Amino acid sequence: MTLKNCIIGELGASENSVTTVSNTLIDGTGGYVFSDGGSNTTFLFTSLLSDTVANGDSIQLYVFSSIFNGDIVATDSSTILLANTVNERMPQAKKGGLVIEASVAPPTSASVGAILPLTGSANTIAGPDLPVNTDHWQIFYGVGSEPEQWFPVTGPQHREVRNNVLGLWDTNGLTPGLYTLKLSIQLTGGGDPIDITRIVALGAASPDSPVSFYLPHITWTTQWQSFLTVDNTGTSPAGVSIFLYDENGMTDNQDLTIPTGSQQLIPLVKGSCGIVQTTSSDILFRETFVNIVDNGIAEFPLSADAGTSLTFLLPHYAAPSLTWMGLALMNPGATTATATLMALDETGTSLGETTLELAPGTRTASILEGFFSGIDRNQVARVAVSSDQALSGLNISGIGNEKLLFTPALAGDFPTGTLIIPHIANQWDTWENKLIADNTGDTPASLSLTLYSGGSPMLTDQPVTLAAGQTLVINLNDYSNLNPDFGLLQNPSPNVAVRQSYRATQQGGMAEFILSDAATSDLNFTFPAGFTDRLNWMGLAVANPGIDTAFITATAWKDGIAIATVPLSLESHTRLADILSGIFESVTGLGVDRVALHSDTPLVGLNISGLDQERLLFTKAR
Repeated sequence: MTLKNCIIGELGASENSVTTVSNTLIDGTGGYVFSDGGSNTTFLFTSLLSDTVANGDSIQLYVFSSIFNGDIVATDSSTILLANTVNERMPQAKKGGLVIEASVAPPTSASVGAILPLTGSANTIAGPDLPVNTDHWQIFYGVGSEPEQWFPVTGPQHREVRNNVLGLWDTNGLTPGLYTLKLSIQLTGGGDPIDITRIVALGAASPDSPVSFYLPHITWTTQWQSFLTVDNTGTSPAGVSIFLYDENGMTDNQDLTIPTGSQQLIPLVKGSCGIVQTTSSDILFRETFVNIVDNGIAEFPLSADAGTSLTFLLPHYAAPSLTWMGLALMNPGATTATATLMALDETGTSLGETTLELAPGTRTASILEGFFSGIDRNQVARVAVSSDQALSGLNISGIGNEKLLFTPALAGDFPTGTLIIPHIANQWDTWENKLIADNTGDTPASLSLTLYSGGSPMLTDQPVTLAAGQTLVINLNDYSNLNPDFGLLQNPSPNVAVRQSYRATQQGGMAEFILSDAATSDLNFTFPAGFTDRLNWMGLAVANPGIDTAFITATAWKDGIAIATVPLSLESHTRLADILSGIFESVTGLGVDRVALHSDTPLVGLNISGLDQERLLFTKAR
């Protein structure tokens, strides 16, 4: 029997009948839908407003349909397959019955050049007499409406999902046009997989497409906690999506709205790595690690960068004072990555090499000795990673779990041009100030250092030469007789990365960040307001690298409200460094989420916060 374009009240199928129902409304005024015997009933683009029950050995197949206001029950040895079908109630399976929910869909107005969340279900409900479940499932895509080749969107997933995010589809590099998504579900016990497809039209890249930022390492244990801090620096609410993964696939998905001007702290209690997305350029992300036993704290801004070549710049200058050094490596892609890790000393000589495979949506994290057997970590200046898939990474080092130094690995070329040293802590008996230059290339490189004190050049165009592969430490304390507080470094080579490091000589606090040439007229200093119990001072340093005096408006924010505003001026090639209460008379203690600076000339800035000089949280303003 075939029904098309009908409105009916009840439908029943029995024996070995075959029924096809398309574009029809079954409103339940006559009863419900039922099947029995060995019947096979297919529903296409059909809406059901009643119960449906499958008995005997019957099969019910719903495709691009909907089931509202009714139960879905499979009993005896029957099967109900809900393919790209919307259903309100949780299906039921009795005796040896089986219900499979299989659906996949991209967001509306999907486009290339983005990472798209795919929502749907991959769920199996089996009766107590049927020893069947989902073994794994996977999403693929192909070009056109009848693909000749399939490419993975996700790796094999072992969790069951119902009406939630299945995975993320990276459409970067694709061209606009028709594509087909395929969800393939493999049941336990073998047999052919159950495949359902959906044709998708991808439009041209949109400026409103979400940007993805990577969480390369998450931990929530009896000793460690991880948090995501989100700051909305804009004038309107903004949306944020969080996707967390472990070795079994996606473990958590949250969609949040961040109010105007506010800061939100989100505990990351599930997964071992993740991706966060937003369409707003006003949103800033940070990840914070807290050791709840030894009270160590580390924080870094999230990056949207991943690459097939990564460089971990290890805190080589402080290696003898560190008790452990390690790294975390994440594969945010859809296919297994094969990566080669090489540990290099300060001359660029290899100390050890290892190759590992990293499944999609997973990460590996260990101390250096766990990656390189028998290595002396004190000799390692950096770790170079080469992979066939784009990866993201994080340095993880510390003195016990009390003083931590976590910095992101770098992907691609390093900043070139006039690099800015925004703040030299010229309390020479208290602080070590160092520049660490790593030449990762195979040719020599030349740098040029200029130091200023109170806006006057005290050292001009001091040449610095790095041999190929060399790591060189420039101790700014050696220039203490010049009392510099600001500097510039000319770096013409994309193979040279330059870091600035701080170390408190008495209490041992450490901080480190990569120098860049980026300056902007609008700066946001985002403070760790959620961890004021672990800090006793918060401050900022702001520098003017230009040739004109900067006139600045500084505004302190708390809970989305501007609580203080002051005018500032900054002469050319000078910097201001102070705790927040020294800049804003009405601000006391640690009660500030963010400080926004607006200037008539580009500036650079640095958050400077800590527990005395024992634990430091220094991060670049953005």
